[in-house]
Amino acid sequence: MKSLPFFVILGALSFITNPVDREIFKAQLYNHVQTKSGFIAGMIAKGAVSLNAFTIKNYYLFSLAFLNDFGAENNQQLVAVGYMGKWFFVKSDI
Repeated sequence: MKSLPFFVILGALSFITNPVDREIFKAQLYNHVQTKSGFIAGMIAKGAVSLNAFTIKNYYLFSLAFLNDFGAENNQQLVAVGYMGKWFFVKSDI
């Protein structure tokens, strides 16, 4: 029972700092791809990829950012996980 307040505070902090703003995602994505040479990094450098290519889903304690595959809606690729105000990019070839 002593750890219950800790988990309540951690859950509340996660909920409050959950990154759902598309502009924050855009800024952190641009910072992340500056040192990368993958497909998405090249497209962003050319200005060919906009935020419309990404879907951000809010799950209250964390957020997920998917790269839209316009051919198949069920085949979205996970790009980043947002937690505590920061995006953690999971694709190695971004």
